[in-house]
Amino acid sequence: MSRGLCGLMLAALICAVPIRVLAAFDPAKPLPALTGKYIFDLLNVAESQEWYRESPDTSETVYSDWAGQSGRAWCSEFVSWCARQAQIPEEIIPSKNSALTFRTFFYQRNSYYLVEGGVTDTGCGCETRASGVLSLNDLRPGDILLVETDDDNTSLDHTALCRGVKDGKILTTEGNVNKTYIINGVSMKLGTVVLRTRNMSEIHGVCRPNYGNFCEEFGEHSWDAGVIVRKATCTEDELVKYTCTMCNATKTVENGKLPHTEVTDPAIAATCEVAGLTEGSHCKDCGVVIRRQYVTEPLGHSWGEAEVQVAATPLKEGWERLTCTRCGEIKTQSIKALGAPAAGTKISDRKTEAVYEVITPGLKGGTVAYAGPTDRKLPSVTIKSSVTLDGITYKVVAISAGAFKNNSYLKEIVIPSSVKQIGKQAFYKCKNLSRITVKSTSLTKKRVGSKAFQGISSRAVFRVPASRKKTYKTLFRARGAGSKITIASY
Repeated sequence: MSRGLCGLMLAALICAVPIRVLAAFDPAKPLPALTGKYIFDLLNVAESQEWYRESPDTSETVYSDWAGQSGRAWCSEFVSWCARQAQIPEEIIPSKNSALTFRTFFYQRNSYYLVEGGVTDTGCGCETRASGVLSLNDLRPGDILLVETDDDNTSLDHTALCRGVKDGKILTTEGNVNKTYIINGVSMKLGTVVLRTRNMSEIHGVCRPNYGNFCEEFGEHSWDAGVIVRKATCTEDELVKYTCTMCNATKTVENGKLPHTEVTDPAIAATCEVAGLTEGSHCKDCGVVIRRQYVTEPLGHSWGEAEVQVAATPLKEGWERLTCTRCGEIKTQSIKALGAPAAGTKISDRKTEAVYEVITPGLKGGTVAYAGPTDRKLPSVTIKSSVTLDGITYKVVAISAGAFKNNSYLKEIVIPSSVKQIGKQAFYKCKNLSRITVKSTSLTKKRVGSKAFQGISSRAVFRVPASRKKTYKTLFRARGAGSKITIASY
């Protein structure tokens, strides 16, 4: 707000109300604790003052009062005040200045820069006196920006403090930015501390204070071209020492060795029984091993598919012959005897034309169940009381569930005395089965499964031991044989 406008408003107020004492400017907002890091402290102090505004009566602020320049634009005084609160020495950021004196101060220290796409002051010599031109991404937190606000593009008229760059915009903290307030019903524009963004096109130049610890705070050294302190050989890296142009910190970097003059050490192929070597190499100049040669294990024989000469049986070993596909060597090896089949194993026997299922395994004393004929078209089947399978003799003690189920060819069956159990549906729907000889005396309701004889010929004749005639008549009828069957003894 101009001082003339303030005067007119004050005059109007004096005419309207009784004379009063003008209000004093507000004190500074509370300050953050300092860390000793200049840039962080400066930015934190500045941001702590956000929304501080000048007195609506006198346009005064705590910042301009501190600078002894009350009543005038105070954007530069705000930056200097923040620097003093952050305990930054005056030789880094001066006090009691303006945007123009800022520019002069940093000119003299070779720390004033123009910006790409910025505003050019006509006739001020900025181009010749600037230390360089910065891009948007070159801007740093803590830079002091000299800004164009009245769009006349002739001279700078504002100062801002750079907080960084984000999404193509410059982040700033600024004092004396006009904001509109309604005070006692009157709309007034008052200078205010705000956080805002700016474009490069608004910037006349950048004053870069020599904080000295910028690199420490932000981890961004500005390294010179470096000096070679040790030349490279094929065994030692080149060493280059770099110095930071901002803080004089140094670093030493290894920039690699000269290449070795490589000579190949040829590989030696391994054979089936003799070890070999991998290909390697060494340096012709220094002799250092570049690629070490490693011992490769013998390949071992690559045995082809075994040719069985004598097949193994459950009781006897067999033997087979193998030939190496690489070197042709031949070896023979035994085939372990198969041993007794496990319980549940099904074995087909050509001699008795039947399939058996192992119940009790063993080379001796084993038992099996008759699981069914191999030829389901046999009209007559006599189940043996014992059977020799692959050299092992088993006792036939059962007929498996469903052994003859739905066999319409079966007409006659002989069940030996060794059978103690008949599974459910063993002869289910064997509709033509009419002659059943049962030599076993051990069958009971618990040992004959449900529907074992259901669906056989209704006129079937059972020949059974005389001592079991009455019992078996009841048993077989209960297991589906029907009421018309004939039970005869032999």
